[in-house]
Amino acid sequence: MAIDFKSAGSRLARRGLHFIASPWAGGVILIVFVAIAMLLANLPQTKELYHHILTTDMGLFIGEGDRRFALTLDVEKFINDGLMVVFFFVVGLEIKREIIAGQLSSIRQASLPIVAALGGMIAPALIFTLFNHGTQYAGGWGIPTATDIAFAIGILSILGNRVPVALKVFLTALAIADDLGAIVVIALFYGGTIDWVCLGLIAVIMGVLYLFNRAGIYKVRYYLIPAFVVWYLFYNSGVHATIAGVLMAMIIPYKPHLKKKFFLHDVKYYIEDFKFHDKPGVEVMSNEEQHFALLKVRASANDAIGMSQRMEHLLNPYVTFLIMPIFALANAGVEIGSVSELNIFSSTLGWGVFFGL
Repeated sequence: MAIDFKSAGSRLARRGLHFIASPWAGGVILIVFVAIAMLLANLPQTKELYHHILTTDMGLFIGEGDRRFALTLDVEKFINDGLMVVFFFVVGLEIKREIIAGQLSSIRQASLPIVAALGGMIAPALIFTLFNHGTQYAGGWGIPTATDIAFAIGILSILGNRVPVALKVFLTALAIADDLGAIVVIALFYGGTIDWVCLGLIAVIMGVLYLFNRAGIYKVRYYLIPAFVVWYLFYNSGVHATIAGVLMAMIIPYKPHLKKKFFLHDVKYYIEDFKFHDKPGVEVMSNEEQHFALLKVRASANDAIGMSQRMEHLLNPYVTFLIMPIFALANAGVEIGSVSELNIFSSTLGWGVFFGL
């Protein structure tokens, strides 16, 4: 029997697109890559190579001699401090949208996840301290305070439409507030020395970008290059670099360049122009006037959508299907030792972390 490879390929492509479009696809892929990371970190044939790749140095070098700019970091740090900035940026855009016109638009609604996140940090720290006060582990109270936002949202997405939108927004806001709180804890109590000069430069740049926002500057390039500078300053400031993504999300303009009535006027004009230049039997690609009219309609449509919404829509697939799987691959590779090594209750440290979490 002959196999119709073309038809089979078409069906496979349709199923693939259907899977990608489903709300739970990101969570499923995340779990798959967690499993792959666990295997790579524990199989004798792969674990050495796995850890070697993560610790391999990579860098960016510009110029020569004393004026040479050099940025060197290993693969794991590039993923956690570099790629994850994009994740935090997109999540920040989502929260900003909900604050402006969604589930967090009122003070009462917005305060609930923030208070919940504070409780979710303070209570675990206190529980840990009850078990470890006066011991050599007392300084580890920060371990159980953080919720991993990336995995929390990924797991939540598996349930898809079964989870109410309000609950998704609440848990997302809670996870973000919790994670940002954890970043502050790490920066103040566990990080290196804070470079106040870098933080001062960040404040100046953010102030300039705020003025750009208020002045109605809507070109992405005016925000993109300063975003890299802000990230680099955070990276060298002693504060976790991923916070740059959240701050940039807050400063990106959300108001559209073109108001609704002007958008309707422009689209109506160009549609009429499209009809006027129509030539029977001539396709659009061969009709310069119609092609120009369509380009103007697309430009008007882009101008009618705020920059923050455009960037959120553009980056979401890359975060879900590229950055998050890479993050899971780099961070879920926990090497499992012997049974005795897994006995978390062998010390007060294990008791504190377990009950704190």
